[in-house]
Parts: sequence; structure tokens; C-alpha cells
Amino acid sequence: MGATASNSNAKPRKNGLAQHSGEWKGFVDLELESADKEYLAAWVESDEWSGTDMIVMLLGDGYKLSLSPDPKHNCVVATATGRLDACANVGYSMSARGPDAEKALAALGYKIYHVLSGEPWVDNPKAKDRQLGLWG
Repeated sequence: MGATASNSNAKPRKNGLAQHSGEWKGFVDLELESADKEYLAAWVESDEWSGTDMIVMLLGDGYKLSLSPDPKHNCVVATATGRLDACANVGYSMSARGPDAEKALAALGYKIYHVLSGEPWVDNPKAKDRQLGLWG
């Protein structure tokens, strides 16, 4: 399923990436513990952290990445959604918040690669499906 423009004469883009054929399955949530938050704050300030490297890693693993301001809560939200069939979490989304885009991205990467070790989110007891029922 390739991306197309909105008119009926459009041709699919040829980007060489296999798109996922499934539908969006929902959000998966992961609350960081106090120790995780302390480690994360130190990591972002260290020479080990690179926002560019995190973006490259997430995209390389088949995630769609978005950053959105949340002025109501005075933060930025980073969201990764598994988009490619090779992605361990195809169809699922996970978000993280931070005081700015860089720190939101760091929190998201920390959840995915450190806490959940890059494994399927729905198989990990630390992660929770936060989908509501049709009427809830």
C-alpha cells in the first residue's frame, strides 16, 4: 500500500519500503518509574544522547515518528507508530511527553529501547493496552 496524492490519477510513490497492510491497532502505554525518570534526565544531559541518532534508529526500525506541542500541559508529545511490516510493533502507537521536543523524543526512545528492549510492546507486562471499548 503506497502513499498517493489525493487525486484519482496519482501513482503510488516508489520509496522502496514495504508499507504495512494492517490497520491501526491502538495505543500502548508505559509509565516510567521514578528511577527511570532520574536515569532519563541524566542520559539526556550526557554525551551519550543524540536526538538525531534516536530519529534515525526509530525510522530505521519502521516507526512513523511525530512530535506535537501540547500547550495545555506545557509540554511536547512524541509518538512512534509501527508502520512497516518488519517493525516489531506494526499498527501500535506509543507516546511520551517532555518539556521540549528533544526530551520528549528521549523519553520515547528510552521507553522503546531501554525499558521494553525493542521487543513487541503487547507481549511485555510493563506495557498496557490503553484502548477503550467501543462505548467507553
